[in-house]
Amino acid sequence: MKFPRIAQVALAAVIATSGVAVASPAEAASKPGVMVSWNLSSGAGPVKVKPKTISSWETWSLTSLRWTRLTRTTGKAKGVLHKPVQCSSCEPSFSATRVTVTFSKVKKQGGKLAFTKLVARDSRGRTTTFHLPRDLKY
Repeated sequence: MKFPRIAQVALAAVIATSGVAVASPAEAASKPGVMVSWNLSSGAGPVKVKPKTISSWETWSLTSLRWTRLTRTTGKAKGVLHKPVQCSSCEPSFSATRVTVTFSKVKKQGGKLAFTKLVARDSRGRTTTFHLPRDLKY
């Protein structure tokens, strides 16, 4: 179906004034991702842009991530941090804390750009820094 020229111009004006951002494939490809899973015995999982879950499978994980910002150098998201509870007399368990996560230090991972550092900050201002793996084979 072919639209009249006036309809095309009107649609372009509506999109331009509505604040809707339309990224080209080249722009979308230049955004860094995050290695979403890994462990020391079996290696790394894929690098994904704006993942909903990130997991080391050995010590911690981030779930329910909602991304609020993503640029070529930084990213921000909100989610839940699951960390093991350190207790010598109890069974192994994990604590779940709502956090704001800042991603930084972009490096090349298997031909893709990926964040290699993240800082999780809880509502009390406590921060936990994680350095994501860089040299695992895919």
